[in-house]
Amino acid sequence: MDNIKRNTLPTLLLAKYFQDKLMPNSTNPQTYAKLVTLSARVGSIGDNRLGGWYSYRASKTALNMAIKTLHLEWQRMNRDIAVMALHPGTTDTELSRPFQRNLPDGQLMSAELGLNTCLPR
Repeated sequence: MDNIKRNTLPTLLLAKYFQDKLMPNSTNPQTYAKLVTLSARVGSIGDNRLGGWYSYRASKTALNMAIKTLHLEWQRMNRDIAVMALHPGTTDTELSRPFQRNLPDGQLMSAELGLNTCLPR
């Protein structure tokens, strides 16, 4: 439950709070108002080849479904707001340390590099 509270619910609560405050600022999709959150590849149902991490995986899968559902609902309401979850890459954190030895060379990122992959250029 802690992972759901940490990884899924905050985004839903923020979406609820900002739903009426996020206004489209353009008819150009590149400059729409945006709701962006961080997800993880382990939240992919189709890409789960290793198993494990039950609660973390489930929380990120729930987050991904919530983002997809928000996108569809806001689109149906004619809200031109981009809703997306970004995966920054496998990042060097306490959570990933036990599994880092299994990663191919060059796949592990620092937190700073992971952040930079998510920011617009």
